[in-house]
Amino acid sequence: MSCGYEVDEVAELLSFSPRWVRALLKRYNEGGAGALGDQRRRNGTKPTILTPDALAALKERIKTPPDDGGLWTGPKIARWLAKFHGVQAVHDQRGWDALIAIGYSIQQPRPRHPEAASDKDRSALKKSSWPQLRGSSAGIRMRRLKIWAMDEHRIGLKPIVRGVWAPVGERPIALGHHRFEWLYVTGFVEPASGRTVWNIANAVCKEMFERVLADFAKSVGAGPTKRIVLQLDNAGWHGPENLAVPDGIRLVFQPAHSPEIQPAEHLWAFVNEPLANRCFATIESLGPSGRRPLYRAHPAARHHPRQYPVPLVAKSACQDVINRSRYYWFFLPSGLRLRSWAH
Repeated sequence: MSCGYEVDEVAELLSFSPRWVRALLKRYNEGGAGALGDQRRRNGTKPTILTPDALAALKERIKTPPDDGGLWTGPKIARWLAKFHGVQAVHDQRGWDALIAIGYSIQQPRPRHPEAASDKDRSALKKSSWPQLRGSSAGIRMRRLKIWAMDEHRIGLKPIVRGVWAPVGERPIALGHHRFEWLYVTGFVEPASGRTVWNIANAVCKEMFERVLADFAKSVGAGPTKRIVLQLDNAGWHGPENLAVPDGIRLVFQPAHSPEIQPAEHLWAFVNEPLANRCFATIESLGPSGRRPLYRAHPAARHHPRQYPVPLVAKSACQDVINRSRYYWFFLPSGLRLRSWAH
């Protein structure tokens, strides 16, 4: 204004309304430059509710349950803040603001069995997986020692339903007929390299598991000069009693109720993906004799690091995580069948 501009010109330059420019001009004439600041009540002053002392006390208080024994919520935090400051009430929104201020967010708890492995059990498993090697040939023997993990997974005629993207208001349909016929996929994985060995069978039992172990030992070349430490769970048919373990294979059983420490658990997302939202008429159409039900047509789409950070077990030399071209059958007594492949 001191440069000779009119009110409308100043308003256009500053993107203000002419009325607001006139109000600022009146303030300046009455109180000088200091009157142009923010005049809102207590705006920009020190916090009165979310004070550093209150937030520090809240961090300690929230580690224990609230007085009613339930779960902490924004309104409960607001009532605690009112009691802390000795005021009649604090708005519920301030409770949410306080939780965010101390670095908290709403998260779904991860389920865990009450008897799951403790930190001590996990350390014991790591120590048992790497036996102590002494002597002059320890270095050579260590280089020939490999760590593998295995697990079984059940697939069958019970539908696997997964969420998909669809237009708003148009709910997609996934055909399915609940029947309880199963095939059992056994996956072996070497976490250090991502190499995998697969088997598929129509039953699980100790006799079948012996054949699976024998095929695995042959596939990876286990023997007197190459030792394999195999981590597995405590399923009944895995027990060492009356189990013929191939030469070069050492079984290490993980703590009970602890699937999160099993590397082979990451394999099953890739096994289920081609079967999701599909209906199979018979168990034969699902298994190895079917029309490529376990074949993933576009594996590269899951290998894009910016889209889908996949575990190392998916980064195999073959493009297909499950390659149906390398099957061969074992025929066992009692009608049991086993098919195997590796890459």
